[in-house]
Amino acid sequence: MQIIGQAISIPERRVSNREITEEVRHQSSRHLPANVLDHVIAGIEEGFSRAGCGTRSRRGNRASPLEFIREAFDRSLAFANANRRHVSAVIYCSIHRSHWEPSSASILCKDLGLRPKRAFDVLDACMGWATAMETARGLFATQSHDIVAIIASEFAHEVGGAIYPSCYTFEHESELAWKFAGLTMGEAASVTLISHRDSDPEWCLLREEQPELAHLSLVPIRGAADANPLTGEAWIAEGVGGFIADATGLMAGGYRPSQKILQDYNDRYGIPDLIIPHSVSTALPRRLAAQFGLDNSVFTTFSEFGNLATASIPVNMHSAICRERFMETTRSVAWIASAGMKFAACDLPVSSELFKKIVGR
Repeated sequence: MQIIGQAISIPERRVSNREITEEVRHQSSRHLPANVLDHVIAGIEEGFSRAGCGTRSRRGNRASPLEFIREAFDRSLAFANANRRHVSAVIYCSIHRSHWEPSSASILCKDLGLRPKRAFDVLDACMGWATAMETARGLFATQSHDIVAIIASEFAHEVGGAIYPSCYTFEHESELAWKFAGLTMGEAASVTLISHRDSDPEWCLLREEQPELAHLSLVPIRGAADANPLTGEAWIAEGVGGFIADATGLMAGGYRPSQKILQDYNDRYGIPDLIIPHSVSTALPRRLAAQFGLDNSVFTTFSEFGNLATASIPVNMHSAICRERFMETTRSVAWIASAGMKFAACDLPVSSELFKKIVGR
């Protein structure tokens, strides 16, 4: 299994930490006294500093996610020297979606002019891209497919969505504990094209599930709170419909399992030259990798684009190739900790032809 086409489309606008705190002040000033709001802002700024937040990519109000998906799709086909009829399966792996039925993949096939054999969604929080890769491997093992397209599209900042204005609106200082993560989110789209030949090396993946930590990050369905067994905890009930994540709990719960999955990968497959983490922080992946002397091997775009959820691995991968951190002879691994909680380390099997085309050689 190889990645033969891969492209990203990132909005040009960059939103600074200061713009975020100014918007929080604007949205929250009618709910909190000035001195309490000052404490909230100070807590946000401290969190940004610890995480290594700089800017986040953000589209303009009138820009449609489809514009970015279409750009990434067309460029990925060009990189793969393929056309639409070669795409025999489409997997939409994102958290962000505009509807529940039919699948987002089916809608996108209509919009992109595709007629694949299979089109479906994978919904697995920020693990979605890796799960889609694993699913593609299964498709190649059981059916005849030319190219499987994996689409990651994260554009969650629409007004009234899971992040805005809910994560920007504070009615109690305590809400910082579960709204902070939403303030680090960026927006981007990526398309990854996968093919398979019998001569391709085995794709290596390790993953682990810890569902006892599933309550730490949620986007509850609006109107379904009474049926949600997780709403027994008050802080979750207060955030129904919005993105809520216990950032401290996620870091505490994910620290050792993240280390273990990378250790297991190193032991089984060898130490990689480059580590591409899911972008939740600049500092945390490097601190974890430092336990193995690999902190300088970590490449992330978190400080530029923010947390891109399912698009973060492909965006980091593509950016590393463009900046010549990830080269044809580089042995690289994707390293993911996701809501659920779940953890994975997997190969990034980029074809030599794709390397040459991305860097223009």
